[in-house]
Amino acid sequence: MKRTAMRVGLLAALAVALTSGAASAQEKLSVKFDFLPYGSHAPFWLAQDKGWFKEAGVEPTMEDGQGSTVAVQLMAAGKLDVGYIGLGALIVARDKGVPVKSIAGVLRKNDFGVLVAADSGIKTPKDLEGKVLYFSATSVETLYMDLFFKKNGVDKSKVQLTSIDLSTKVSTYMGGKGDAMFVPIPIYTIEAAPRRSNGILFADYGIPMPGFGLVSSDDVVKQKPKALGAFVAAMQKAWSAVAKDPAMRAAAVEALLANRPQA
Repeated sequence: MKRTAMRVGLLAALAVALTSGAASAQEKLSVKFDFLPYGSHAPFWLAQDKGWFKEAGVEPTMEDGQGSTVAVQLMAAGKLDVGYIGLGALIVARDKGVPVKSIAGVLRKNDFGVLVAADSGIKTPKDLEGKVLYFSATSVETLYMDLFFKKNGVDKSKVQLTSIDLSTKVSTYMGGKGDAMFVPIPIYTIEAAPRRSNGILFADYGIPMPGFGLVSSDDVVKQKPKALGAFVAAMQKAWSAVAKDPAMRAAAVEALLANRPQA
């Protein structure tokens, strides 16, 4: 119990250090999401509207994304401070020597996989053989496509792989074309007619890895440690709020809709 109390105390002290150590003036950070607005972006907009970023001493400019891979490339080129992305993209980038690293994790279990129509008869990865499978070149799940096939004995040559733009993937699939598509499953799971769908998760078929989180470049971590710490602390406050309080969840959704109405 003493060790637990000491650990809690140390974590609390760290949180205070991160927030109190934030720049007295509002330090600006450029932040890019993985994709167009959806549920897990809402806590960030809640923190913005509640003034929690400002209280922490940081002023983020948050933009919609074009895929996790694009965000990593921008950070590596010095054109972006922080990315909220699928950490699977970070694993591949770091392995290739790209100077980026995770500064916070949000979702523990990776949610990438293959979305299939509920009445398609596709139950396992092997069932994808002979089927039309959509993928988007800039999506992080595409980086693991070959590994997914290999680990599950799928003959890639028998899968009708079709590249499709990220922005039209859902509308094309919902229009009845294709049998399946690589996507983050919770975001795209369709429960309405005419295309009720189920997901086959990478994490359940031999590819365990972390889910979404915050990433920055090695240079920015060195140059703006206090600003990054302040941003993470405010983000954690928002996620904790929506996890505990239904009213905060509703407020987060309203914040998302208010800040990104055109998207």
